Amino acid sequence: EQLGWRAPDQAVIPMASGSLLTKIWKGLHEMKALGLIDKVQTKVNGAQAEGCSPIATAYKEGRDFFKPVKPKTIAKSLAIGNPADGYYALKATAESKGAMDMVSDEEVVDGIKLLAQTEGIFAETAGGVTIGVLQKLVKQGVIKKSDVTVAYITGNGLKTQEAVIDAVGRPFRIQPSLVNFEEVEATAANISEMIETLNSAHPGLKDRLCDDKGELRRFVNIYVNEEDIRFLNGKDTSLKDGDEVSIVPAIAGGN
Repeated sequence: EQLGWRAPDQAVIPMASGSLLTKIWKGLHEMKALGLIDKVQTKVNGAQAEGCSPIATAYKEGRDFFKPVKPKTIAKSLAIGNPADGYYALKATAESKGAMDMVSDEEVVDGIKLLAQTEGIFAETAGGVTIGVLQKLVKQGVIKKSDVTVAYITGNGLKTQEAVIDAVGRPFRIQPSLVNFEEVEATAANISEMIETLNSAHPGLKDRLCDDKGELRRFVNIYVNEEDIRFLNGKDTSLKDGDEVSIVPAIAGGN
């Protein structure tokens, strides 16, 4: 709609399971079938991080199947080593005559910084992957300057601040209290115990953080020394003296 009901010439799409790429390809053809657009000339291009790139690696090696890998990348939202829709992503890319590529963690950070500096958009690591691969495809001549190109930025950078904290400098810290931002201290062996301890001092806090089953609510993120506990041991993540625990609401990207 923003392009005047015309499909783009190129689309660069981050891949985890590969599902997003296949659904965009499918959606474009459905829009044509409905008469919303005249034709589908779009080439869909897949983007992955080097530390977890089973689909892009298969493409570059000329295979129509992928080999599962163990993820090792800062792009956690794309870290699926055994992608369910990998085969279909390869198929859609081939049908559209698109391409795939991958970028290093350093290139992911550079992509995040470039997008922020040029467009004022702070993307999470998947966005850095998209922009990094977009740059590569332009340099390779796969994407031309005259091509109408859509780069999919799928998440807000506030979700993955740890990925760029050393590249942009550390923020000024304010403590979580309305009165002089007073620091809250708690003694606990793990996150579960910490929540119980804090709830004793601040009744009702646990209900704000956890659902009826005791699981963290989907819009709550907890970090231990700036690492998301979802990528550690969840509520069983152990704590030691001096650890810094941050509890913040999750912020989703997109509209």
